[in-house]
Amino acid sequence: MIETFTLHLADHILFLLLGILLPWRTVGAQKKLKDLSFTSRMRQSLYIGNSIGLWVMALIVLGLWWWLDRPFSSLGLQWTPSTGNLWSVGFVIAFLIIYVIDAVRDISTPKGRAQVEEKLSKELGILPRKFKSYLFFIPLAFSAGICEEIVFRGFFIGYFVSLFGTGIGSQILAVAIPAVIFGLVHTYQGIQAIYKIVGMAVIFGTIYVLTGSIYLLIILHVVVDLIGGAVGLFFPEPEQPDGPVEDWEYPNPTWEEE
Repeated sequence: MIETFTLHLADHILFLLLGILLPWRTVGAQKKLKDLSFTSRMRQSLYIGNSIGLWVMALIVLGLWWWLDRPFSSLGLQWTPSTGNLWSVGFVIAFLIIYVIDAVRDISTPKGRAQVEEKLSKELGILPRKFKSYLFFIPLAFSAGICEEIVFRGFFIGYFVSLFGTGIGSQILAVAIPAVIFGLVHTYQGIQAIYKIVGMAVIFGTIYVLTGSIYLLIILHVVVDLIGGAVGLFFPEPEQPDGPVEDWEYPNPTWEEE
């Protein structure tokens, strides 16, 4: 069971910023990313910029907890008895096995390879296609695993449970709303992928509600991202775009729409 906390005005402001305004702006920025033909250098710049942005969000949440003198355990940063029990660990292992099987199927069958190649060219152009780019992707995977779990599970779910109450219906809403937001900030992966991501976020949120810890989720999230990022390495780099790519800069997701 997750720990609730007494809500402060700062919690509402922070949710407005991280849960509504930033995702809305991120979706707008991702539309621009789909129109770009990425080079390795562009991807590396994007990974660095996203990693920094993720840590800024997580540090803001952690800073709020420090300022309000709250226990960090109420963000799920604790190891509870149910975290390491057979059910929790077994569920995580089963999830990883299914995910790996699905990823292998995508790159090993002609139909799966064709579908992945189409997504890589239309929606997932930001995935690394060379090992050097993947080395830059690894810190991003760890940043996403740590920071997104702190924000989307630790803060968002705790916020809604503290807001709505600890009843079953309230907990369902507390898991579902952040899951939808989590899916929206990954719109660059395509509509079909959003359904999978929302489903994964619901599973992650349920594990958090049942265990009160995000530690297993951080590990699971990092591994899933590392596997997902490695998929692009099995496909050739597309042709380089025309134009002076050396002048390309990381597209800040907070830019104004033109």
